[in-house]
Amino acid sequence: GHFSHWYKTATMMYPMVYIWDLPDDPVELGKAYFKAQAICLEPVYKYGGAFQHHHGVGRLYAMQMPRQWGEGGFEALRAIKDALDPNNIMNPGNLGFGVK
Repeated sequence: GHFSHWYKTATMMYPMVYIWDLPDDPVELGKAYFKAQAICLEPVYKYGGAFQHHHGVGRLYAMQMPRQWGEGGFEALRAIKDALDPNNIMNPGNLGFGVK
């Protein structure tokens, strides 16, 4: 992995994770990926950090959004999204709001 995009208050960390004995089943492979993601993010949360990516959060980290923002913060974001996009046509499923 590496660190890049250094700022006064933060840096971007790109971890490299090796998973030996990768499962052949795509569903199991996805589970292994998201388990590794959760393990990598645990120290970030533990030390008061936040995750972000300069290309956006999208769907790949969507399941982490409630923990990232806290329940109140996540519900506030959901309310804003619902108010601005009641038909859910702008990037449905992104940011962890699910597809309606």
